[in-house]
Amino acid sequence: MSAMLSRLILENQIYFVTTKTFGNRRIFVDDETCGLLVETMRLCKTKYCFKLFGYAILPDHVHLLIEPGNRFDISKIVHRIKGNFAYQYLTAQNHKGSATRAGGGLATNEDHNISAARMKIILNRVADPLWVGEQKRRRIRQNPVWQKSFYDHAIRNEKDFLEKLNYIHKNPLKHNLTDDLDSYPWSSYQNYYLENNSLITINKLLL
Repeated sequence: MSAMLSRLILENQIYFVTTKTFGNRRIFVDDETCGLLVETMRLCKTKYCFKLFGYAILPDHVHLLIEPGNRFDISKIVHRIKGNFAYQYLTAQNHKGSATRAGGGLATNEDHNISAARMKIILNRVADPLWVGEQKRRRIRQNPVWQKSFYDHAIRNEKDFLEKLNYIHKNPLKHNLTDDLDSYPWSSYQNYYLENNSLITINKLLL
């Protein structure tokens, strides 16, 4: 039996992260679910003191550019985001009487904003304490939303950062989710190119 390798943790390091849904299920196919993940990231960003330089939400995976703070390393941050989203998502699905939502295409929003009524629902669902307790963890283990592990790449320099950021922003085009990035609300393209911070504030890196 081979020993499990530990993840290399670097201080003051930006990481490019990719994490996939369990079984590559297409769960991020509507505004409500995508908005729930964005709001979870926003709250975790404040609580766990990390910088978010970029993100993109695709139907079965998520890309992030994160710089951890002094208290939590990249593994703990990604674990907290995934765990808290999973619990809120499963709770929402239980309320709907359905375990999963699959298929379909991502909805876009011409003015890049979630309706006030929909955002109220999202905020109410994320209002629980961010720490996922034992009862919540048991529920998540029984109904996995994410693959256990995730891919991370330590950004080496400015060129590497820009390449990963551009890759993140162009990912919706690559997966044929849109032919106009201006109309795709679920990535930091909105923050960088349209100065739209209505969903989440990004820590833009001055280059």
